[in-house]
Amino acid sequence: MDRLRLELLGVPRGFVGERAFDLGPVRQQALLAVLALNANHVLTAEELLSTAWGDAAPASGAKVVAPYVYRVRQALPNGDVLRRTRHGYVLDLEPDELDVTMFEATVADARRTTDRQQAAALFAAALDLFSGEPLAGLPGRYLASERHRLTELRRKVQAERIELDLALGRYDDVIAELIARVEDDPLDEQATGQLMIALYRAGRQADALDAYARTRAALISELGVEPGPSLRAAHQVVLANESQAAEPPQPGRDELPYGGSAFVGRSEDLRRLTTALTHRQVMPLVCVDGMAGIGKTTLAVRAAREVAGHFPDGRLFVDLLGHTSGRPPMRPEQALNHLLRGLGTADDQIPSDLTEAAALWRSQTATRRLLVVLDNAPDSDTVRHLLPGAPGCAVVVTSRSQLTGLDPSVRIGLPALTAEDAANLIATVSGRDRSDPALTGLVERCGRIPLALSIAGSKLRHRHSWTIAHLNDRMDAKGNRLAELSVDGRSVTTAFMVSYEQLPSECRRLLRLVSLVPGRDVDRYVAAALTDTAPDSAEDALDALVDANMLLENGPGRYRLHDLIREFATGLPSTEAETARDRLLAYYAAAARAAGVQLLGDPPFERRPVLGALPALGTSEQATAWVAQEVENVLDALDWAVDNDRPAAVVDLTLGIYPAVFTNDRLDLCRRLLAEGLAAARRVKDREAECYFLVQSAWIELTRHDREAGLEVLDQAIELARDLGSRNLQAYAAAQLGRASLRMGRPARAIEQLARVVELSGSLSPRIATTYHHTLAICYWVQGRHAEALACARAAYAAAESGGLRLRMTRLLGMIALCQVELRQPAESLATMRRLTDLGAPMTPWSSAELLTVRGTALEQLGDIDGALESHHRALEQAVATGNPDAEAEVRLRLGGTLLAAGNHRRGADEFTRVLALVQSRAATFDRARALAGLTDCLTAAGETEQAARHREEALSIYRELGSVEVDRWAANDATLR
Repeated sequence: MDRLRLELLGVPRGFVGERAFDLGPVRQQALLAVLALNANHVLTAEELLSTAWGDAAPASGAKVVAPYVYRVRQALPNGDVLRRTRHGYVLDLEPDELDVTMFEATVADARRTTDRQQAAALFAAALDLFSGEPLAGLPGRYLASERHRLTELRRKVQAERIELDLALGRYDDVIAELIARVEDDPLDEQATGQLMIALYRAGRQADALDAYARTRAALISELGVEPGPSLRAAHQVVLANESQAAEPPQPGRDELPYGGSAFVGRSEDLRRLTTALTHRQVMPLVCVDGMAGIGKTTLAVRAAREVAGHFPDGRLFVDLLGHTSGRPPMRPEQALNHLLRGLGTADDQIPSDLTEAAALWRSQTATRRLLVVLDNAPDSDTVRHLLPGAPGCAVVVTSRSQLTGLDPSVRIGLPALTAEDAANLIATVSGRDRSDPALTGLVERCGRIPLALSIAGSKLRHRHSWTIAHLNDRMDAKGNRLAELSVDGRSVTTAFMVSYEQLPSECRRLLRLVSLVPGRDVDRYVAAALTDTAPDSAEDALDALVDANMLLENGPGRYRLHDLIREFATGLPSTEAETARDRLLAYYAAAARAAGVQLLGDPPFERRPVLGALPALGTSEQATAWVAQEVENVLDALDWAVDNDRPAAVVDLTLGIYPAVFTNDRLDLCRRLLAEGLAAARRVKDREAECYFLVQSAWIELTRHDREAGLEVLDQAIELARDLGSRNLQAYAAAQLGRASLRMGRPARAIEQLARVVELSGSLSPRIATTYHHTLAICYWVQGRHAEALACARAAYAAAESGGLRLRMTRLLGMIALCQVELRQPAESLATMRRLTDLGAPMTPWSSAELLTVRGTALEQLGDIDGALESHHRALEQAVATGNPDAEAEVRLRLGGTLLAAGNHRRGADEFTRVLALVQSRAATFDRARALAGLTDCLTAAGETEQAARHREEALSIYRELGSVEVDRWAANDATLR
């Protein structure tokens, strides 16, 4: 198949080979553009909604994303490149399939080569990829930001290419282009300087001087400043009739330190920093903060060097010693003394009073164009005394703390390097082969922190016998990773220790305890459990750690440790590690259990109360939101408890988190959790938990694996419940036995067993009544008794509504809508589904798929075949993503019915055949009967009567076993069995 090619550097277009294809409406193009710009990375539905719709997002929220993704997939010649994963959507693209990627890669190649002609050719090739304004016509703030970024990058690349053309003597070739650039932006001193040199070298000295005069007049008129040193130097070249352009003068004191030989990555941060520093309307104040070793000073010095020409009166640098081992921070008076002396002020003219010295500093800088770098600042108050006030100056401040007391023009919080940049940094420092497969591992062991990467690279450079794999092995030695990250007086541990020692005592304690958490992040409730304090106090300490850049924000109210800081903090002495971890496990178990009550209903037995603060978990929405944030953390805690032989904690955590895992259709994980929980319950002789785990294990086996094994396990649970004398557990097991009978195609038997539930439970609580009537509704539905099923579903809904069980209400409205389409009441069914939207309760992928496919059947009954097929296909996408064959079978059954109604007998037969394959190894007898009935109809319509008759007889046989009224209807009317 010809290669796919997407073009976004102009009006969005798509090609297969040389053939263009339609990308669809503008909003559809916007979604495709967002996916393409983030190619090979998973984006959640919420992220796609935010980036592709922004402020124009519809009231339905992220629900709008799935149909648009479906349309994008339909538009693409090979829709398989747009995949749905468990976490969201990803567009798989090769580098040469997107012009933006090709542009950036070609520019990178041009900047790497030392051959000027080759570099100029590569820059020209990159620029040729543009066909107009990038992302032209696409809406949304995200795409507007990307449009601006690409436009600015294009302009910068044009300037670099022109510089090379000038160096190669191609003066006449660039004059017209430069004239257009200067007319477009009369304040662009770089373009004017290039135009002057080109005109001068082409023998047009008068035109060159005229270009300078126009730009100088514009600068004075618009900004009130004279041209910078680079443009003035070009002017002098023309005036002096020199043969070659002189280097721009660099007057004034220059205190900028050596910035290192290896500066890798940070291109966007560097661009933001240099852009801010050259902004002339107000005095630029740029704050760069980040954790120890993240590269703040290196970035600040590199940016200062790049903009040095804009500050002819000097570049001053002062290390304020805010986080320097063994030295106190510099006082503001000391720093002002250094700065004033840098301007040539005599010592005896510098006041000793802080206020007077600061006033003299502002006075001395009022008419200067001066760049000041305040490195390693301890706090905001120190910096405020050192700020000049004139717009001709600019200040860069670096600090390990977020200086929240300042009001900077730009704040740049430095994260870890990207994996690519981190690998390049090690390769540059070490001189080792960039293609070494062990390099990726070393990058992650260093946490992608520049200090750690530089230390590792330095070790490799000076130890020629070491391989990268050998250094990885040394770092993997227990507790030895940070020990290896030390060389020649530089140490990651020392850098972290300085920051740690400057923290308040409560923050040091919290840092030590957060390092014990097995999961990915924490919130204030987890921190409160660890420290045995109130959530508000814990949150204050968390925020203080974020301000000190010892803790990273992982979203609103979420916090995480960098891997190396975690290792550092874990190594600190703590006398309360065990008790803190016990509190953490108890909190997770209690919170998960409270959430589980909302997701699956009341547990069949009580557990001991756990003291401590819990988040609000009184509604299904709150429970669902908590689970979305914490489920992986609880699972990590459970894994830790298993690995560290904590069987009682394993039982409590499994009881808590199992409902969340089950309601999210993660059935294979359910099976593993139940096995671990069952083993732990037997070890600690927790027989109630053992009974619960047996019942749940039986259901998983019956649903996904071995029917006989499931029945055997359920028998064990029933016997154990009788031995315990617990009516609740016996009723619970009986209800599961009823569901098992239904699952095995014995609805009549299931109805009898459900009566036993009422006998054991006595009066039904709202939750038990909901489950009871819902299961009865399914039994009647399987028997084709749709009116009775509808009545039971409505009774279940009433019970759920009385108990405030919104998640159950959502599912039951789905059941009501299902019964209504079976009774051929499509308008009523669609109205019921609209009530679902109004209810606003969250849905699992399985239930969402089920509702979409029921909607498809309703639309089919109303004659809207196209709408029905679209709804079924959206449902199929979600059903397949769940990995649940029951969900997929249900959708394909209804899709096959709609295709049959549309007269597409062959495709309908294909769908019913797929269902037979899905249910072949499972006890889904009802689905098999429906598939056979549908296949009978398709083959009959296609004239294949002999084969249709065989399927008809098998379907009738199953319906007789189920006690279905379909048998009577079919016999009476000789009708189809849909």
